[in-house]
Amino acid sequence: MEPIREIVPLDTSTEKDRDAFLDSLGNSLRDIFNKSHFITNYLKQVKGVLPPLYFFIERSGHELLKQKFITVDESGNEKEIKRNQIHRQKTPGVKLTFRDRQTQEVKTLYYFSISVSNGGLKERPPFVAFVNQRALFNTFVKSASYLLHKDVFNGIRKIIVNNSNHIFQDDTGMPYQYLKNKEEWTGQFYGEYTKPVKDFSSELYQADLDSAYKASGKKDLPFSLGYHRSTKKQN
Repeated sequence: MEPIREIVPLDTSTEKDRDAFLDSLGNSLRDIFNKSHFITNYLKQVKGVLPPLYFFIERSGHELLKQKFITVDESGNEKEIKRNQIHRQKTPGVKLTFRDRQTQEVKTLYYFSISVSNGGLKERPPFVAFVNQRALFNTFVKSASYLLHKDVFNGIRKIIVNNSNHIFQDDTGMPYQYLKNKEEWTGQFYGEYTKPVKDFSSELYQADLDSAYKASGKKDLPFSLGYHRSTKKQN
């Protein structure tokens, strides 16, 4: 639900304003690099998601080609809108087109600033259609505050399970109980499973996932991911 706002025009900003913006961008990136997830309050300082997205597109060896502010129509098709209309939309989005500088492969990133709770999806049938039209896809869920463990998010759970070829996640994503008994799913386990950090309820501990880790011959996780950065017991 991070907001979509146009970036500060750095070429016409004063040196003081430009330095302040870049310092704020540095603060938002610091958490992404050190903790593997962002902190909402720091993203507010840089006016939403676009500055970090620009940064990672450029630093990962890509060239930004085009940006469009969009929404989706009743059939689930993208619809370009003017920049000053973005905040009037029930489903505000941005489409970034960029190119790999080495391979010249052109890629597309869509970002929508919405709630994917049951209520949020119920208000946005066109967005659900937009997602379903792109199945089958791979899904990545990380540092998700265990929201998918709550019944008010069972709609997005169903969308993920029904439309995904693969699901990559830490324990904050899809509860293991919704995957373990489905013959079409095979689990691969990396890192070490342990109970949730103290910021979250101990009731979110998954005994079945713990057992699956212990029985799996789990593999090392060679990078930092999720909330257990201090203990390195990440999965």
